[in-house]
Amino acid sequence: MRERLGEKAVVIGGSIAGLMTARVLADHFEHVVVLERDHIAEEPAIHKSIPQGNHLHALLLGGQQVLSRLYPHFTDKLQSLGAVRLRTAKDNAILTPDGKAYSLGGAVREPRDLGIDIYCQSRGLLEYCVRQCTKESANISFRSDCTVGELICANKRASSVVHHYDGGSQSVTLDLVVDTGGRGSQAPRWLKEFGFAAPEETIIGVDFAYTSAKYRIPNWSEPERLLSARPLGPEYPKLGLISEIEGDLFQLSLGGRFGVYPPTEEQGFLAFAKSLHTSKLYDLVKDAERVTDITTFRFPTSLRRHYERLTAFPEGFLVGRRRDRQL
Repeated sequence: MRERLGEKAVVIGGSIAGLMTARVLADHFEHVVVLERDHIAEEPAIHKSIPQGNHLHALLLGGQQVLSRLYPHFTDKLQSLGAVRLRTAKDNAILTPDGKAYSLGGAVREPRDLGIDIYCQSRGLLEYCVRQCTKESANISFRSDCTVGELICANKRASSVVHHYDGGSQSVTLDLVVDTGGRGSQAPRWLKEFGFAAPEETIIGVDFAYTSAKYRIPNWSEPERLLSARPLGPEYPKLGLISEIEGDLFQLSLGGRFGVYPPTEEQGFLAFAKSLHTSKLYDLVKDAERVTDITTFRFPTSLRRHYERLTAFPEGFLVGRRRDRQL
C-alpha cells in the first residue's frame, strides 16, 4: 500500500501531461480530479488546445519506457488501436543527397535491426490511448468543457479551485493542485495575486513552422515506412518527414525556418516538398489521395518559465515544467 498524501488532488489540463500526472497522483490521493477546458471526444481526435496535434508524432524508446511503467502493456494497447510499430534503422531511413542512410550522421548505408521500436500514429490516437489507460484507475475522474478561473489560496496554501462549467461556477476543495495547462497557464498571475514572485523567463528564438496532411498511398514503393529528409546544415532551412500511421494512412509533415515556411494550399505544399534536397517525398504523394486538410503551426519563439528558481512558493501547488511555444 503506497503512502496516502491526502484526500483530493486536482490536475489542471487533461492532455498527455495532465493524464500522466493524474495517474501518478492516483497512487497517493483518495481521489484525483482532472479539469480540461476543451471538449474531449470519446474517440481519437485532436482538441483545439493542441496546436501541434495535426503533425507527425512518433513515440520513441524513452516515452515508451515511461508510459509502460505507468500503464502496463501500454505499447501493446497502442498497437491494438492501430499504431504502426517500426524497428529503428530497419524500417526508417534518412534521405540524403547521396541516397538513403540509416544513421543520423549518414555513415551507415545498409539497414540493420537495432532492437528498438518506434510507434507512429496520430496525436489523437496517442492521447486517446493514454486517456483510456488513465481511466482504468477508479479514483480518477474527468471533466471537460470547463475552464479554471481562480485558484484560492489561504495562509500561503492552495485550498480550492473555481472552474466554470455548463454556465455556472463550481469550487473544488483540494490538498494538492498541479497545473499542466501549458500555454494557457494562469500560474504567473496567481503567484502575483498571492504575494509571491513571478518566475523568470527565458525566450529562445525558433522561427519554425510545420505544415502537414494525411494521404492514402495504396502503392507505397519503399521498404521503409518512415522516411525523413533532414536539413544538411544551418544554411538549409527545410525538412520533411513521412510515416505510416493508423488507418492505412501516411502522414507528411514539412517544416521550414527563418521565413521559409511550407504553404497551406495544395500546389504550394507539393512544390515545397519537391524543393527539398531530395524529391522522394514529393514523388510518393504527388499522385496520392489527400484525405485531410493541410494544416499548419508556426512558433517564432520558445518560452521557459523558471519556477525552479523561486525561493518561495504556495504549499499544495505545483506547476508542470514545460517550454511554451509562443504563437
